[in-house]
Amino acid sequence: SLQESEQRYRQLVEMAPYGIGIHQDGRVVFANPAAARLLKAESPQELLGLSIEDIVHPDGIQEAMDRIRRMLAGETGMYPTEDRYVCRDGSVVPVEVIAAPFTFNGRPAIQVIAQDITERKRAEEALYQQVERTRRLLESTLDGYLLADEAGNILDANPAYCAMSGYTREELCQMRIRELEATLNEEQIRERISLVVQHGRVRFETRHRCKDGRVIILDASLTVFTDVPGKTLIGAFVRDITAQKQLLAHLQDSQAMLTTAEEMASLGSWVWDWEQGLINWSPEILRLFDITPDEIPVTWKALLSYVHPDDRTRIRKEIRAARHYQLFDMRFRIRRRMTGEVRWVHTRARLLLTDDGVRRMVGSVQDITNTVRNEQALERHNRRLRGLHALYRDILQARSVAEVAQSAVEHLYHLLPVLRVGCVRFDWQHELVYPLALRTAEGLKTYSMEDETPLDTFTDIRDLRQGKVVVRQQLPATASPELAAAGGRSYLKVPIRADGVLLGSLNLLSPQEGFWDEESQEIVCEVADIVAISWRQNALLEQERIARQKTEVLRGAMLTLSSTLDTDVILDKLLDFLGQILPYDSASVFLKEENGYRVVAVRGFEDSVALLGRVFPLGNPLMERLERDRTPIILSDAQKVPDFASWGGTWHIHGWLGAPMIAGGNVLGVITVDNRHMNAYNEADARIMQAFANQAALALENASLYNRIRQYAETLEARVEERTAELQTRLQEIETLNQALANLLEDIQAINRKMEAASQRLQEANTELEAFTYSVSHDLRAPLRAVQGFADILLEDYASQLDDAGKHYLSRIRESTRHLDTLIQDLLAYSRLTSAELVLQPIQLARVVQEVLRQQHTAIEQQGAIVEVASSLPVVLGDTSTLMQIFGNLISNALKFTHPERKPEIRVWAQAEGSHWRVWVEDNGIGIAPQYQKQIFRIFERLHGEETYPGTGVGLAIVQKAVERLHGEVGVESEPGRGSRFWVLLRAWENLA
Repeated sequence: SLQESEQRYRQLVEMAPYGIGIHQDGRVVFANPAAARLLKAESPQELLGLSIEDIVHPDGIQEAMDRIRRMLAGETGMYPTEDRYVCRDGSVVPVEVIAAPFTFNGRPAIQVIAQDITERKRAEEALYQQVERTRRLLESTLDGYLLADEAGNILDANPAYCAMSGYTREELCQMRIRELEATLNEEQIRERISLVVQHGRVRFETRHRCKDGRVIILDASLTVFTDVPGKTLIGAFVRDITAQKQLLAHLQDSQAMLTTAEEMASLGSWVWDWEQGLINWSPEILRLFDITPDEIPVTWKALLSYVHPDDRTRIRKEIRAARHYQLFDMRFRIRRRMTGEVRWVHTRARLLLTDDGVRRMVGSVQDITNTVRNEQALERHNRRLRGLHALYRDILQARSVAEVAQSAVEHLYHLLPVLRVGCVRFDWQHELVYPLALRTAEGLKTYSMEDETPLDTFTDIRDLRQGKVVVRQQLPATASPELAAAGGRSYLKVPIRADGVLLGSLNLLSPQEGFWDEESQEIVCEVADIVAISWRQNALLEQERIARQKTEVLRGAMLTLSSTLDTDVILDKLLDFLGQILPYDSASVFLKEENGYRVVAVRGFEDSVALLGRVFPLGNPLMERLERDRTPIILSDAQKVPDFASWGGTWHIHGWLGAPMIAGGNVLGVITVDNRHMNAYNEADARIMQAFANQAALALENASLYNRIRQYAETLEARVEERTAELQTRLQEIETLNQALANLLEDIQAINRKMEAASQRLQEANTELEAFTYSVSHDLRAPLRAVQGFADILLEDYASQLDDAGKHYLSRIRESTRHLDTLIQDLLAYSRLTSAELVLQPIQLARVVQEVLRQQHTAIEQQGAIVEVASSLPVVLGDTSTLMQIFGNLISNALKFTHPERKPEIRVWAQAEGSHWRVWVEDNGIGIAPQYQKQIFRIFERLHGEETYPGTGVGLAIVQKAVERLHGEVGVESEPGRGSRFWVLLRAWENLA
């Protein structure tokens, strides 16, 4: 069988079309007939014994020998190579050779298979020449060109595409088509390539991403090449059409913008050929006139048929005039063809004359129906604004909640055709309704506080409390018979709300059913908002007044408590001062002892006498919390707190506030206040209470220290007397007693030093309080000036962007900041008087008064005041600036607090009283009741509201402080309605007296 296999193998080799030979020991030992034909030998035997040098071209001998050596050594395998063989006739033939190790006759050999590739080389050369010509063509064309294989790998690119994309040819040959495509994914690219392969040629638009990130639009024409053996190549000619696409898009956008602009502006264009009598209209005019496209072009006669009959004569006249003036500009009405709707249009046109003498009119038509309606609505709105402006002015001048309500109902009555307008205020705490004003045909009716009615009798109160506007377009059957009797057929109720709280309502009655349209409701709602703002402003001013009053009371309490060392006086005054700051029904002061808390002061309890001195044992949770946390405790409803009930709290107490009294880091006791109402106290009250409690603790600590020192001194005195008596009988102990006396003297000195230190602490506390007042007043001015400055900027630079309400609010802000700035200046003046060093010297009082009158000259002239100054005012011992403050405030008050029906009359004179001069400033103003004549000299004390007589409440306090600094006195003599006589007692200058 082996012999048969060798025989079959030999037959195959003999019949093979390729040359096959065996090389062994450097010689050919076998060759088949195909090998003899390849080398042009007569027979295979002619090749036997030939060496490599006899067959391989000299240029490839060394490489061939190295290849055979490596194969025999097992260093390389079988692979095809190209070589050149020398034929027996001396010619050279190109061959493709495959060599492999082989065992021949039991010994190593090399089997060689060679194929003549002359025709293939010629075809490749021809293809190369064709490719070279194609390459030169592609490099010279302006269109881009890419060559890729069927897998999408880029094989070549011409310079034009490189310039388009920004890539070099080398970079592109390392890329795939997918890396250039800006919109197609891998699957879509494969579909395109398959389509090209299927149809041979495809053209489409695509987008490529350039190296710099730009995306260009390309018109691509793809062709498949199948004439390359074993390969399918795709060539793509691409042309950059980005600019053309952008231009086309711009043209389309421009046309769309023009069409959209005409639609948005309701503006159409038209051309009128006077020679032919035809008018060509744009689509927007067709829509405006409700004309179908088959009706154009339109004639002049057809146009007039669309114009409102009342405007046709006028439009004919304007057209005739346009023949001479070449301009046409007119507003008129049209009647739409299908619906008959009347609309306003505005037409503008110009007459044009062409070179051949043809006259044409080119113009536009704009739908201005909404503009005309807006103009009409604007006129109604202006009338409404004028009414509201008058209301703003009157409300600004109103001095109370009732006056604001009276102004509101008066103006609403004139703004709307109604039967009656009323305004009420709600008291939720007492569940009452207070009518404030009612305007009817008979006039304005006002009410007093005694005219209240129960809240549950007021209809629609639930809807109003929810912020709803109550509209009854038809008088309900449940309505009050009084409304029907007055001729009412419908009514409107609008809530007056501020900060989410219902303060009151405006109530209007109309003689018409269905009268309350949206506009009338808006008017009443605006008035309600104005009233709410004004009421809220009045409430804020009242809160400000109360805050100033509390501050002054707190300061006075601190000064009083810190100026006494008597514990009984401190405890007696403590709760009285507290009642002026925080309203309470009852109050207590507890001092801590070893076994509990002792009641040392009470107010408002029925069994106050029994409570005084009572000791509450330790362990009460409320007291422990106050002592542990050292912060106030607020109980909104004490009856719901078990700790309060276990302490023995009374049934009538709901609101409760307690604060620890802290001095020297120790809790000395507790102050509590009680109230019958729930939610009676807040965090602000707690802060005031804590400050008051700390000051009280400091005062009690100082008094306790003083009492201990005094008791120790009395004990010491008794001991000295005892020792002195014993000295007479115990001479032998004289030295011991002297030493004891020396020790006692040292104790006394230590006690004196402690007393001096305590006194110094009191003085430092007063000094710090004054410095605090000055610092707060001074530091407030910087942000205040910023607020005022921004308000001025808004009013001056942005007034056009604000409505009247905004301007009004900014004006109120500016007025409030000016008022607060005046208050701060007064506080600074008051503080300077306290701390400034004065050098007293002789001052001509006449010069001081004349300078004051000169500074207030404008106010004197505006009020027509008569000022009489005695011809000879004295020379006093004082300070010019301080005297200017004294008489400046007195004369300013005399000009301010005047009777509205009298011209101010002021008289200044002096009378001698020993070593002093009593200087009088007399006026004919409103006067002061006797019970207030001392109160007015307190800081922030005011007897009248800000809206009646503006001011800060600091002026007379400055006068009193200034007079005290000059070692003088100040007072007043007055009767209500008969004017006031203020006097200042100043020391006379002795050298001129």
